[in-house]
Amino acid sequence: MRHTLFYSLFKVLTFLTLIYGCNDDSKVKRTSIDFISSDFTHIIRFNHFETFKSQLNAQSLVLDLKKSSATANLRNLLQPLEAVEKNGEGIIALETESILNYLFVTDTINLTINFEGFDNDSIITSAKKEFRFYKLNEVAAYSYTQGKHFLMSNSLDCLIKAISKREDNLSLLEDFKVIDNTKDVSVINYNKRFLTPVFNQNPTDSITDVFADFSTLDFSFEPKNIRFSGVTASTDSIAILQLFKNTKALKNKAVQIFTADFDNFKSLTISDYTNFEAKLSQIDLDSLPNFITLAVEVAQIETKNNTAVALRFLDDNLISDEILNNDKLETYRDVDIYSVQNNTVFRKSFQPFIFSEEVNYVFTLNDFYVFTKTQEFAQQLIADYTNNNTIAASAKFEAITVYLSDESSLLILKNNQTLSSLLQDLLNTSENITLSDAHLTAFQLIYEDNFAHLNGVISNNNFKRSSKNVSELFSLSLDTDILMKPQFVINHLNREKDIAAQDINNTLYLISNKGAIYWKKRLDGPIIGIISQIDTYKNGRLQLAFVTRNKLYVLDRNGNDVSGFPMNFKDAITQPLSVFDYDNNKNYRLLITQNNELLMLDKNGKTVSGFKPDLSNATISKQPQHFRIGNKDYIVFAQGNKMKILDRVGKTRIDVKESINFSENDIFLNNNQFTTMSAEGLIVQINNRGIAALTGTQSTQNTAMDASSKNVVTFSENKLIINKKEVELDFGNYTQPKLFYLNDKIYVAITDLQTNKAYLFDCQGDLINNFPVYGNATLQLDNVDKNKVLGALTTGSSNSIILYQIQ
Repeated sequence: MRHTLFYSLFKVLTFLTLIYGCNDDSKVKRTSIDFISSDFTHIIRFNHFETFKSQLNAQSLVLDLKKSSATANLRNLLQPLEAVEKNGEGIIALETESILNYLFVTDTINLTINFEGFDNDSIITSAKKEFRFYKLNEVAAYSYTQGKHFLMSNSLDCLIKAISKREDNLSLLEDFKVIDNTKDVSVINYNKRFLTPVFNQNPTDSITDVFADFSTLDFSFEPKNIRFSGVTASTDSIAILQLFKNTKALKNKAVQIFTADFDNFKSLTISDYTNFEAKLSQIDLDSLPNFITLAVEVAQIETKNNTAVALRFLDDNLISDEILNNDKLETYRDVDIYSVQNNTVFRKSFQPFIFSEEVNYVFTLNDFYVFTKTQEFAQQLIADYTNNNTIAASAKFEAITVYLSDESSLLILKNNQTLSSLLQDLLNTSENITLSDAHLTAFQLIYEDNFAHLNGVISNNNFKRSSKNVSELFSLSLDTDILMKPQFVINHLNREKDIAAQDINNTLYLISNKGAIYWKKRLDGPIIGIISQIDTYKNGRLQLAFVTRNKLYVLDRNGNDVSGFPMNFKDAITQPLSVFDYDNNKNYRLLITQNNELLMLDKNGKTVSGFKPDLSNATISKQPQHFRIGNKDYIVFAQGNKMKILDRVGKTRIDVKESINFSENDIFLNNNQFTTMSAEGLIVQINNRGIAALTGTQSTQNTAMDASSKNVVTFSENKLIINKKEVELDFGNYTQPKLFYLNDKIYVAITDLQTNKAYLFDCQGDLINNFPVYGNATLQLDNVDKNKVLGALTTGSSNSIILYQIQ
């Protein structure tokens, strides 16, 4: 029978959940190892028995196992131990090679034996000695007191052998010197296969299942963590542990590149690959590619349906051409993906720790070459890396790093599902063991001289969630490169948000917030500006309204042209379509800009005869916008070097005398003033009397801005200023900043096109947790569904759309 670290630990934990006793502050501690023979494979020492039981019963993993019917037989076997109440040290020895036998030994100081409620409590004689025999629910046990020691076992033969023992167990005496007496519990193991399943990735194809001669583990129990540390050693030349001989532990860097959404993770550091030669003697070493022997770290990640292997080298210039020697298949988020020539390279090259049946694709992330079976999984790993959704960045891993060494020969991580499956295997049951909390298990091996340190934690901490957690809802590739930035539009059928985008073939797409394409429609040219939505028939059904160079389109929900549209224009349309609903009564006005002229149409495309704007011969350089202050309407735009402010019929409402050297920024209404940015970097604000005020240092040109009724954000060089709060970013090539007011909060988005990092800040200039994410366009924010889930929309590679969820 195979037993792992978790198997023995499980037996101990289950035993302790059965015992409840009184508290005593006595600190008397005496050894009982003279009664333990070499027949026992596991020796478990408790520092303070009753205190430890109390702590353990608060540990949620133990409570989960206690609830499982899969542990019923073991719980029944240990029922009689409920009679034992001990304040002080205790030892349990387990013999597990065939049928489970246990021997409990402790001194009699502060010991209480309570047989109340037992079915049978009698004295029997065997080997000329009197033993106490009792039953609880038909489960038998035997006890004996010899001098100042109390012994108990489920086996009378085991008990007789213990009290008759005369020779010293010298190995156990030496090994007891290694354990930490300050810890809650310590386990000494003599089963050579004790730790094998923890490390052996593919036991059916391994040369050995022997791990080490012995190991010790000291445990500390907390309500949300089980921590352990110890040592292991072996003189057996074929033992798995010997593969680490003469190696040096290195930093495990693969946690920085692999996705946080994993089931199983292993990172093996290798300072000298020649130590694996004995293991590899079963295969032809010459058949391995040269780069295998130069790796200093090999890591593997497994998810529910996929696996990947990553290699790190001290100098990848030596091997880059060898690994990336096939045709490049695609570039995904600026990462080149190649095909793999030898797709079976990881079947045996790093056994028994790493195994992958087949790898077909390879790409580079940070200092690693990453190999995957499928192209889709390669894309997922790249996406999670660019979105900083890595193991190292996860709250779960950050919470346990304080218990881990910075460097190790082997690092193993297991998530909740993997731990549950492991427990099922250990208990040999098909029953699903439900764990009430999210667990992350970490195990480290650090080899040193002729032994190795063991270190780890089983954590079910209530990890503090970030105020905003970001995940990728979908990434969708269009038929060709994207022309118009994707934008949110309202789906009137479910009041959620859909997405509209146009590619370079002038095809317009309508896409659901789940990434499904509803329809595609070929237009006559690129859409100018953004798409507006109108309710032409006043029935709650929304249409899409927009212009191209020579057409005004109005499309229904299914992409069909509304009657009377598209409208054709001989002269070019030069600004985005402006849609006004003066009184919020759905009597829309559609304003067309053609160089220095404005044409006002009603919602049916008929010319509004009463609109006669006061215009000059200069080109209209800013899209006309409608603002309302009090009960007055203002149509505002830039024409030449003048800010034009008109009323509904086109007459000048405010005559602005000052000339303005306009920048590329739009005109906004901020604090009831018409606000924009001059080309010199000055903020220009005009009040309702036409008086202009200029603020700023005039030291920075090409300043970008966005503004709302109460807030202003500007960006220049590498400084983002949000309501006078300055945020310094890395130098790069940034998009215009964008303000959003959603769910009673202000957000500011900006993207560095040089590094493809999309940033999101709050009104205090603090970066939202888990940002930046991957993107090469300014984020568009909106509530994408009825639950007000905040979605961030951007583009990925040249033809892909990405929707993130912020929660």
